[in-house]
Amino acid sequence: MKIRLGTLGDIPKIVEIERKTWGKYAVLEPTILSLLKAFPTGLSVIEEREMMGYCGCEKQPGAVFLLPYNHNVEETHDPNGSLLYVDIFTIDDRFRSKGIGSKLSERLDNIAIREKCKAIYFPLNKTHPYMQQGVKKFWEKNGYEVLREDKWEIITGEIKECFVMVKRL
Repeated sequence: MKIRLGTLGDIPKIVEIERKTWGKYAVLEPTILSLLKAFPTGLSVIEEREMMGYCGCEKQPGAVFLLPYNHNVEETHDPNGSLLYVDIFTIDDRFRSKGIGSKLSERLDNIAIREKCKAIYFPLNKTHPYMQQGVKKFWEKNGYEVLREDKWEIITGEIKECFVMVKRL
């Protein structure tokens, strides 16, 4: 199993996995493309013969705020930011519970450290499809805690209740 930087060639497979996993809540090609353009070292893919999962992030200034789902990362990424915001994090359903998520979480840690970020954060929808399978516990096991509860605008224009998860470095 290896983790590498994501490329333009990975976008179709990422979109396929996103749609299969999240349906109407999938992160779409324009967002992934804007992430690659704005912060090329922020997209990572884990694979072993095929793509098993991926994560994407961007740098944000010193205040924790939630970005709308499927936003344009070229407009929101701050190269001088001190926080790492996780835009996407998905493991293909066929490869769940094999330690892949923990490896990608570690990758986010390494990116944040390399970029001299003070913390990593993201919104975790309270009605997340994997909440009953322990997604919140997964993040807590990987060093994250609930910073606060908030409302988050998702791609369909819906407002969802979420936990703002943070890992201080």
